[in-house]
Amino acid sequence: MIVTAVFGLANSANAFLILRASRLGLGKGWTIVAYALYNAVAAIASMPAGSAGDRFGRRNLLVIGYGIYAVVYAGFGAATSGWVIWPLFAAYGIFPALTDGVGKALAVDTAGTAGRATAIGIYSMIVGLTQVAASFLGGMLWDAVSPAATFYTGSILAAMAAALLLVLLPAKEA
Repeated sequence: MIVTAVFGLANSANAFLILRASRLGLGKGWTIVAYALYNAVAAIASMPAGSAGDRFGRRNLLVIGYGIYAVVYAGFGAATSGWVIWPLFAAYGIFPALTDGVGKALAVDTAGTAGRATAIGIYSMIVGLTQVAASFLGGMLWDAVSPAATFYTGSILAAMAAALLLVLLPAKEA
């Protein structure tokens, strides 16, 4: 749950992605299509990602998912033209496919005697609360520093979460 909280502080609202796409020159219609691309990739990749989590370990998929998030957010921070939004949104779709279901399953796996429903409840509470905090922090950075600062901060926190996951959860328990 500690790792979930650290990653949660990275995971600001997707509205920042839409705003960034718009600021980089994508019109409203194309921004919607780019966001739809993200959703389509996430939907298509979710089933194979869940199966991969069962085969290769949930922790490993979460590390990869957090890594993809870190790279994509760094890309959104560094982007200087609108065309780069397309591959970034496509790659970003892989992140929830690798993390959404697997994160809940890992929470259940590591719950011990707390109970599965309790573990999912605590997990969901942490995700929700930290996303509010991340979005607030992202907005503050966007206004006070720059839009890129929002994405670089998310990237750094996601990389930290991936590293913590490797340290705190040995592969044999994942």
